[in-house]
Amino acid sequence: MCNLHMKSMTSPVGSRPPPGGQPQPLIQSCLPTVAAEKIIFRLHDHAGSAGRGPTIGSTLALCVLALSVGLPIAFVVLAKGPLGCSDSLLHAGLPDLLLALAIAPLIEEVALRAGLQDGVRAARGGRNRSGWIEVVIATLAFVAMHWARSPWPLPLAWALPGLALAGLYVWRRSLIQSIAVHAAFNLAALAVCTA
Repeated sequence: MCNLHMKSMTSPVGSRPPPGGQPQPLIQSCLPTVAAEKIIFRLHDHAGSAGRGPTIGSTLALCVLALSVGLPIAFVVLAKGPLGCSDSLLHAGLPDLLLALAIAPLIEEVALRAGLQDGVRAARGGRNRSGWIEVVIATLAFVAMHWARSPWPLPLAWALPGLALAGLYVWRRSLIQSIAVHAAFNLAALAVCTA
């Protein structure tokens, strides 16, 4: 059975409540259940870092940055490079667009960020200050997820976006922004391959 324990985060000097006055969850075990609990019931915890939700402007800016970096990389690696575009990218229909721009980013980011990355961080007792361990593990998992669906060596093309998404989550702690940037990376690949 998975347990979520509430622990009051107080300062060593006194018994002041944390910002917002609410105790913070201390994740103990069972990543899928923890991820589901956090997403379904505590989505506001993943809205953004430092207690502030992501703004529309910052989310759009990150998406524009992802597109501006993703388009040339997708062009070089997929369209002109040795990997080439897969059939699903070359002949993308409405179901493929829905999968690439909405469903896959949502499912993958929830699993990898709220599940895996938050789980690794919690398992280390929050000691992973720089986040490099969770970034490496999440990037390897991201490549492995795409390896199962794509012929070799196409999954290697997703290592850089996977690294960027894992790093973005360590920096911002925002599922909303991670999902949006993931969709922007997928849009870059679709735009290059269907053009």
